[in-house]
Amino acid sequence: MLQVELPDAAEVQAQAVAAGYANVDEYLLSLLDRDKERLAVRSGVDAMRAGRTRPFAEFDAELRREHGIERER
Repeated sequence: MLQVELPDAAEVQAQAVAAGYANVDEYLLSLLDRDKERLAVRSGVDAMRAGRTRPFAEFDAELRREHGIERER
């Protein structure tokens, strides 16, 4: 198990409670999940800026094919 020393455990506990979490563990896991999402968005923005894009119609067709979604008429 990973152990982390927090600069002010009481302050972090207060933040967790204020944010509606039952404990600091849940709060920190939530922060890590949010950061993972932030990094994924950042990766997409970086790809777009580097020109690694494709037409929406191509993406839409692939998504529908992979998930068996019929096109609305």
